[in-house]
Amino acid sequence: MVISQNLRNASSVMAWLSLSGAVLLTIAVPLAFLVPNPSFAFGGSKIAVAIDDLTGAVPLFDRALALLVLAVPLGCLIASLVLLFFLFRRYAVGSVFDVKSLRALRWITTLLFCFALLRPVALSINMYLFHLYLGQRWIGFKFDTQDFGMTFLAGVALVISRVMAEAKKLADENANFV
Repeated sequence: MVISQNLRNASSVMAWLSLSGAVLLTIAVPLAFLVPNPSFAFGGSKIAVAIDDLTGAVPLFDRALALLVLAVPLGCLIASLVLLFFLFRRYAVGSVFDVKSLRALRWITTLLFCFALLRPVALSINMYLFHLYLGQRWIGFKFDTQDFGMTFLAGVALVISRVMAEAKKLADENANFV
């Protein structure tokens, strides 16, 4: 398939940004948990961590446990970013509507949807763990507009990826008739 130079360039840039994001999250989020520091204002940690409640006063065991709880949704996010790297690399060489690209897109959107659903659960568990050290019991479920928006957009992307796969099947069937 012939694609424009703009699509090639944008895909290449997005591929490397996706990989950079995956590497940054892989390093910065565990670092924020294991070595909490208020001056370590990693804004991206807000994506995955309720960093406001994470201080050195929380025992290391509880911070490590909270990191393990977060590993599942964070793993979904990092895996989707790595898959995005490969998908954008495929786009950059013109493989836009082939089966592998559509399958990768479906996996990416599924992982993002899982991240969006699991993140509020992990944050609620982590809030409970962060407040145990004071002898308090903080139990709650946080699902704010950011969580709603993320879940909604991930769901929309998931449906669009399925529609694209069906459109590819129809196009292939129609091509066989000609």
